[in-house]
Amino acid sequence: MIKINDNSFIEIDQKSSRIQDFDLYFEDFIKNGNFFSFFNDDEKILSKNTKNPIISLRTIEENKKQITSGNYIGKISYNGLEVEINSRFGKKFLERMLNFANDVFVDDVSIYQDVKKESNISEFILFYIFVQKLEKSFLIGLPKNYQSKKYNDLRFKGNIDMVEFIKHNIPLKAKVATKTREQIEDVHIINVLYKALEVIEKKNSNFLKNVKHIKTYLVQNKSEHCFIKESLNKAFSSKALRNQNYQNYKELLKYAKMIIESQNFTSKNKNDQKSYGFIVNVAELFEIYMSKLLRNNFEEYMLDSPKLEIYKNSFYKRYIIPDIVLSKDDAFMVFDTKYKRMKMEGRSQNGMGDLDRNDLFQIHTYMGYYQKIGKVLLGGLLYPMQEFEKEKCHSENSILSDEYQFIVDGIFLKDCQNPDKEITLEYIIQKEAQFIERIKELLKQSF
Repeated sequence: MIKINDNSFIEIDQKSSRIQDFDLYFEDFIKNGNFFSFFNDDEKILSKNTKNPIISLRTIEENKKQITSGNYIGKISYNGLEVEINSRFGKKFLERMLNFANDVFVDDVSIYQDVKKESNISEFILFYIFVQKLEKSFLIGLPKNYQSKKYNDLRFKGNIDMVEFIKHNIPLKAKVATKTREQIEDVHIINVLYKALEVIEKKNSNFLKNVKHIKTYLVQNKSEHCFIKESLNKAFSSKALRNQNYQNYKELLKYAKMIIESQNFTSKNKNDQKSYGFIVNVAELFEIYMSKLLRNNFEEYMLDSPKLEIYKNSFYKRYIIPDIVLSKDDAFMVFDTKYKRMKMEGRSQNGMGDLDRNDLFQIHTYMGYYQKIGKVLLGGLLYPMQEFEKEKCHSENSILSDEYQFIVDGIFLKDCQNPDKEITLEYIIQKEAQFIERIKELLKQSF
């Protein structure tokens, strides 16, 4: 097993290996592998992941190869190569982002204290999200369908069932055959949720400590003989999910299916060209984290990530989707988040620098759109910064207007290559506060 951090590269010796150079992209991986997304919009998921590299392998000299990773973490097997990709900023920052994604903003909630070192971190992200959402969803009850139920007893329920009444109650007896329509919990949904919890429990029972009562209830109400493939099909097509009260269960069932299928992952044989495993796009998580960090500190602004149609009636119409738009009346702050490396390196003989040309043009397109319909207060690109100097990252104005600034900013973090030098939660919170303070100061200058 080769271990690497996201957005990194390592050199490996491959003296006896016959593995050929390759590029594994997202669209190739998902044909056989599992992918967890934090977004619910399919179009946004595709726009954020299509043509994204997961890993690549290159021969740099005889018997030596280089593996390069992208924005994804997880365990994968491809072309006889097994790779584990971890977060380059360590578990604490990943945990902080996960908690924000689940609207957990307290400082003492840890999901890693019971995680084994050899565990697949992407699977544990899925387990954590599933258990958190199950706990919240269960508060409103399990999805129910209307079903016909028949009774033959002393109490009168619903309507007389004439067929059964003639069969069993004539001559007239004390009991009466009746039928009624009642809301009954969907047993197939129960079966799927129980199976997912069973898989999680086998891998790490600590995840179930807050949902033991739910597991007990599911055990009591699941089918005695459960065929999980049948239950999966019927659960996803359940009429109960049409009820707005149970919309959360659609997402929950999707996660449950991924958990159930995750137990079937194997590396297959050495010559298999297919890709297997389970991955998470940390760039998605970073976008959600930054969005909620800004939302929580600028409550007077409305947060959105709108899908905007431009050149509406033309053959070249397009949709643009800025990551973060904070609006108040006709005033806007417009940001795009990037999970790429940012060390403030500019163009040189060694390359084009850290700030991607397309990213720069894209954010200015968003800023230009909002400048036409209102007043832009601030715009820029937000990163997990590995180096930061305010004077070099904040321009005096934007190329679109002298009335507001363009910035490159974010949370200033250091690489966590050495596991003994883990970034602390206190450090992260301090850097968040400094970032928010810089944004507030810039806003004062724009009014």
